[in-house]
Amino acid sequence: MDLNETSQRDNFKNAICYIPLLAIVLYFIDEIKTDAYRKNIKYWIYFFILYVILSVIIKFFLFYWSILVIFFIVYIFISFYFGFKVFRWGEISIYFIDELDKKINALGK
Repeated sequence: MDLNETSQRDNFKNAICYIPLLAIVLYFIDEIKTDAYRKNIKYWIYFFILYVILSVIIKFFLFYWSILVIFFIVYIFISFYFGFKVFRWGEISIYFIDELDKKINALGK
């Protein structure tokens, strides 16, 4: 197995973290967790929490089901876009999520 094949396998493994709810399953099943793998799982979890919060706001305060469906489609599209970016280029970095993660880690210490 050459280095390029290993990096493609790692990129694929990181990319499937963005498939909805699969990241949680992979986090508990997979024994080998690189820093990039953990980072992509955290990105998906933060993104999912944001989606749930905004969905609840839309559902209870706006009462528009059509907006909720469109919002779900946008969420799926963005998830697969991030997954494609990770698969193609190997790494993504989202500044405000990285800063949020640093603040959460600082609170835990």
